Amino acid sequence: MLFQSQPIVEKFVFHKQLNAEKIEQFFGGDMQFCHSMFEVFLHTVPADLELLEDAVEARDFIAIKAISHKIKTNFKFVGLDAISDLIVKVESAAKNQSQDTFGYYKELKLRIEGAIAIIRAEIVRITRYLNN
Repeated sequence: MLFQSQPIVEKFVFHKQLNAEKIEQFFGGDMQFCHSMFEVFLHTVPADLELLEDAVEARDFIAIKAISHKIKTNFKFVGLDAISDLIVKVESAAKNQSQDTFGYYKELKLRIEGAIAIIRAEIVRITRYLNN
């Protein structure tokens, strides 16, 4: 009896800054759903970042806290736990009306800009993966 070999489907390997285990947990290996959520992330986060920047410039602690609270989950869904943790620091500092809020925000803004580039690149890679 001859055995037919089945094509091996390689598992997608996410960027090293993304928590692949968390992504797998959220999307259960459904790369199409993952792709869709990464797209949503790219469409919502830049606008939210602008709102947060406006609140920071106005030194509006209430708005900073509210926007931070709103956006932190977006980063967890795409495996950016470290950024989500930093957002928690911004939110907590804003709640306490601490001047630390502004230092945390500067770091956060830089990290988010880098994260957007990573997610954009991952969308391209996931698209290629899905088309193979």
